[in-house]
Amino acid sequence: MGAILSFAAMLTSGIGDYLAKLASVRIGSIKTSFYVRFLGLIPPVLIIIFQIIFKSLDYTDIDLGSFLKFGTTIGILIASVYLAYYRGLEIGSVSIVSTVASAWFAVSVILAVIFLGETPTVLQVVLISIIVVGIGTLSDFRSISFAQILNSSQASGFSHAVFVMFTLGVVTVLAKPMIEAGGPFLGSAYTHILSSVFLLIVIRWQGISLQFQIKDNLQYVVGAAFFDAAGILLFFMALLISPITLVTPIMAAHPLATMACARFFDGERTSALQSVGIFLTVIGVILLGLLG
Repeated sequence: MGAILSFAAMLTSGIGDYLAKLASVRIGSIKTSFYVRFLGLIPPVLIIIFQIIFKSLDYTDIDLGSFLKFGTTIGILIASVYLAYYRGLEIGSVSIVSTVASAWFAVSVILAVIFLGETPTVLQVVLISIIVVGIGTLSDFRSISFAQILNSSQASGFSHAVFVMFTLGVVTVLAKPMIEAGGPFLGSAYTHILSSVFLLIVIRWQGISLQFQIKDNLQYVVGAAFFDAAGILLFFMALLISPITLVTPIMAAHPLATMACARFFDGERTSALQSVGIFLTVIGVILLGLLG
């Protein structure tokens, strides 16, 4: 079940990234970050209200101390992740930014083994390695030189993606105990609230107006928020019942969905190297899911 939830999270998050790219280009990355987090609060809150009304879940058993400790840290960190990621998508190459950022799962797997005591099997390690290679070749860095990637004057978004990679890896490991303490829905709602407040402070501090042209932009903002929130909920649900070493490699393959959207809607073509990356990633994800 954890593999199925992870696969669904991968698809919805990939679609959300594609819509977020379109929104960021149109209204700016900072406003996109805020609206995605703020509007993304709606789905988990509706679920919590539904659970309270129908008494389908008892929230009296929450480990409030652990939940607040980990949830507050995640809420602040995730706000910085969204700022960096959407800024990278706004100024850089989608394939480079999304692919480099997707390496967060390798960071989370290493931290899970060290701090949470998770022990992946040899076969899982092999499949995770295949996914790493597959995701790496999705970017097809031949289209831009390494010097251009590292040069701050070239808008590749590489530095933003590296920041996201390490920070999101840490966030994922912190999310596991938070979800175990308070559940995926309350965890999602709480971190959405904190990150929205943090992003609002950044917006006010920089003197940025929250207004944007509704026509031709609203559908991208709302769509990005909905798919992003759905992806997070599914991801948190998967983390609750499955180890990080199973969930994160599948979830991290979301550039596949992003590239599929770009190909279908924008007519972007994949190179031969990217096709190899797609094949390796899909095979690795499917086998890892079946193994889980």
